[in-house]
Amino acid sequence: MNLLRAGTTRWGCEAAFSAARALPRRWAYAMGEWLFGRVASRPELPLPLALRANLAVVLGLPEENPEVARGVTLILRYACHSYVDLARASKRGSWAVAQRCRLQPEILDSLDDALGARQGVVLAGAHTCSFDFLLTALSRRFPDVLHLTKPNPTGSSRVMKQLRIDLGLDLSPISAASLREAVRRLRQGGIVVLAADVPLRGPGGLTFFGRPCRLSDGFARIALSAGARLMVGFSHQVGDGEYEGLGELVPPPPPGLGRQEEARRWAQNGLVRLEALLAQYPEEWLMPERVWATSAEVEPAAASPQLVERPWSDPVGLQTGRRHA
Repeated sequence: MNLLRAGTTRWGCEAAFSAARALPRRWAYAMGEWLFGRVASRPELPLPLALRANLAVVLGLPEENPEVARGVTLILRYACHSYVDLARASKRGSWAVAQRCRLQPEILDSLDDALGARQGVVLAGAHTCSFDFLLTALSRRFPDVLHLTKPNPTGSSRVMKQLRIDLGLDLSPISAASLREAVRRLRQGGIVVLAADVPLRGPGGLTFFGRPCRLSDGFARIALSAGARLMVGFSHQVGDGEYEGLGELVPPPPPGLGRQEEARRWAQNGLVRLEALLAQYPEEWLMPERVWATSAEVEPAAASPQLVERPWSDPVGLQTGRRHA
């Protein structure tokens, strides 16, 4: 088994986390950047293939454009730093992880207002590199947060699942039973978190970044069934091992459309808002599956997102700053 394949196994991921906790942080960053750099240099591997296909659509560029390849390297570097920070903070417990992620006032105000009115909230997120920091911060701040996850994780995903459980997250693999539980909790004023950017096997009838995508309206259907509010959001890096949770409420569509169309429109409005947030941080979107069936032919957007790169000799990112930091 080669080193790159070992990194996707359970024992390989556990060994990497142990090393990140034991080594000085700069050494852990360097080790991780070397390993992730090896992955980025192998464009035929499943992960860089998916990252390249997705990023090409976001940037409005052909997949073979050098800027897309640079973006994939950036995504993996951000992922490296985030995983090292998560591994190191988690050895001190969930409070240490939560302290690394400040929640934007808009998120706190919206959630406090909804829960004060005994109305649940569905938070539909995206797979940014540091999303686990946001999940942990929410779970520490609010009393009833249920995280819906993909069933039957394997390899390194099993390690991440166990880490989230150790951090106190309430996880439930998506099933008919867990969806009923999610609706019940929402009706009691709880929070349900799930990813909005996980692709289906076939077209989902929605668009993302202006193109038909394979995403589901399931997050809107859950909110509609429970009479809950809908929010989209994710986290991003802002400085020296520090992260920020961003979020925005999505107003429901007008009534009288029919339940199926109402869910579709609400989900579409949510994706439009999530798209606007992601466009600010395309170099942190770590979706390991292809969201669009093909990205070989893309049309440049009127205002295409731009990649931001900090000097990696300055891992805290404080010398150069960045958008919205």
